[in-house]
Amino acid sequence: MKKVLIVSLCILMLFTCVACTPNGFMSKSQTKKVYNEFGRPQAKMTINYKIGNDEVKVEAVYDLLLDKTPITVINFINLVNDGFYNDSISDKYNSTYHYLTIGKYTYEKESADSDAYRYYYNKSGKTFVGEFASNKYPEPKLNEGGYSEFSLFSLAMYYENIGDSSKSADYFNSANGTLILATADKDKLLNSENCAVFAKLNSVSVSYNGKDPINYGDKAPATIISHLTSFTSTTSRTVYNKDNTIGDSISIMSTRVMFNIEMLGDKDWSKLPKVG
Repeated sequence: MKKVLIVSLCILMLFTCVACTPNGFMSKSQTKKVYNEFGRPQAKMTINYKIGNDEVKVEAVYDLLLDKTPITVINFINLVNDGFYNDSISDKYNSTYHYLTIGKYTYEKESADSDAYRYYYNKSGKTFVGEFASNKYPEPKLNEGGYSEFSLFSLAMYYENIGDSSKSADYFNSANGTLILATADKDKLLNSENCAVFAKLNSVSVSYNGKDPINYGDKAPATIISHLTSFTSTTSRTVYNKDNTIGDSISIMSTRVMFNIEMLGDKDWSKLPKVG
């Protein structure tokens, strides 16, 4: 009986050891197992904003690159299912590296009969390892070659800026749920070696003022890119904690661009492995 128990424990320990690399990444065998079960999951991001007299609604469907960045995708799926991105906003547009940041803050009406809004910190309470080249992440080769690169309207997980980038490996090492939405092609964007690009645009549609949506296939329309990249002005807003206590006064994009994200399909996400 003791021998059976010892053998069982050894097998369990062996499985645990192959599940992750010493760096905290998932092993190739574990990644392949998860990818074989879940393939490339899809998520839909809805973007709402107003420009001029037009109410614009963008619906973007994404393929999540589970074979390339499994830890990032699994954490993203869990955050989506927890409602982390519900009514989140873009707080800034970076005109140097051409991206919007999404998810640091949310906002809501102060009351049903008021046009005033209150802004809140949006904190996941999680940090997880960054799956990108500068973090010594092993080059993925399961399906379509190596690392994923930025492309127009792709999504990346933003690093947290912990410590000093010249001295601390943690500077690019962790993320907490904040996203980057790319508004240019890869040659104009920030270095993808420092960010986990985990989602590629599959299809996008746009509707104006509640009318029937116009489908654009897998190409983000130039008009929408022009809209989003024109929202450069910022204003100082008081940001509240979730318990409604007053936080800091922070410069946030003046034009409110709201994001909601949901998973598509009928997969049982509870079967995803537990990762950092």
